[in-house]
Amino acid sequence: MTDIDRPTPDEIKRVSEDLVERGSQTLRQRGVEQVAKSIHQAVLVLLDQNSTIGRKLRQALIASSGLSREMIDWALKATFAEITAGSLIGCVASVANESERRIAVPARLVVTVLAGNVFTAGFRAVALPLLVGSPVFAKVSSSDDVFPRYFKSALDRVDQAIGSCYRLVRFRRENADLLAALFAKAEVVSLFGGDDTVQAIRKVVPPLTRLLIHGHGLGAVSIPASALTSRKRASEIAELVALDTAAYDQRGCLSPHVVCVEGGGAVDGTEFARLLAYQGLKPLSITLPRGNVPAADAAAQMQWRAVARVRGCLHEEKCFAVSYEGSEPLRPSPGFRNVGVYRYDDLGSLADRLSLFAVHLKALAVAGSDLDRERTARVLKPPLAPRISNVGVMQKPAFSVFADGQNDLRELLRWIVY
Repeated sequence: MTDIDRPTPDEIKRVSEDLVERGSQTLRQRGVEQVAKSIHQAVLVLLDQNSTIGRKLRQALIASSGLSREMIDWALKATFAEITAGSLIGCVASVANESERRIAVPARLVVTVLAGNVFTAGFRAVALPLLVGSPVFAKVSSSDDVFPRYFKSALDRVDQAIGSCYRLVRFRRENADLLAALFAKAEVVSLFGGDDTVQAIRKVVPPLTRLLIHGHGLGAVSIPASALTSRKRASEIAELVALDTAAYDQRGCLSPHVVCVEGGGAVDGTEFARLLAYQGLKPLSITLPRGNVPAADAAAQMQWRAVARVRGCLHEEKCFAVSYEGSEPLRPSPGFRNVGVYRYDDLGSLADRLSLFAVHLKALAVAGSDLDRERTARVLKPPLAPRISNVGVMQKPAFSVFADGQNDLRELLRWIVY
């Protein structure tokens, strides 16, 4: 059952049982080195625009994701640029190495529920379990299931035995019987989606099943005064923040919605907003053009821009907008390359401002030095636990990075200590 619509509970149970058996017979016998090599080879197939799978993947993503061809190419390269067999092996070895008194035991079955807003997000959710020896049963999004299907095709092409340890199914989450069947044999459920999806699925997951939740999220940017040493440096930072904002058309959990500029630098927030708009986002509207905007999001964009004009000033063109709203309360944007710039006075006030987003703050980019990032991390108040990075790489997290303040790789394993 690969990529099936309208399954029955019995079909789902049969596939689950088959995956559990294949996990012990294939993944754990092959070992992490062979699995990593096969995953890397599958990635190379997807990256190759001239391969049949790579070409068809891009054509399908243009239709399903709404992103431009240029953005799709950028996203594939950004996601897979650092993926090698060695890097995948090293990621697992850092956590799962056996010692004289500790043995890692992989989950018999991992079920992952994928979202459709950022098409590459499903790669890590599938690859991590396979690497540690756990088969994967993925419930794909009805809005965009293209990437999971083509990754499955590429994996089958390079190593059918390992590909058979990854299966897909599609149905509406409202079907409680199918969800119950899907989760029945899972030791771990990895869940991606909005708050409604999380709430609905939590009710069905068995109480002893480990649940890794990656719910709705957004990102923010902080620019300390110490980083704004000159107008030239401010322009460079603006270009990097623009790339963070434009990536995936600002639709992902790592996409920045607010940019907080500390007062006292060579450039203030008002000028930085102008630089971000016209030296950052405007050139990207040509090199990485924005894709289609659904009607509901276009309406939200109009409303957000109208409020921005009242609160401060707005720099806008059809495909992007940057507001400067000074000391007004932070507010999320509708995405699609609409972002607000705000002022803060010191790290304490920045922490207070960001607290508004609570657990939904998934990523925070801090321009400047490692010391600036460490100082920022230390002032954040619970429950804030974002991934903190430099500007320009918000949408390029390392494969082994913590997500939502948790280490997914560790949660895929149990430990025998003796």
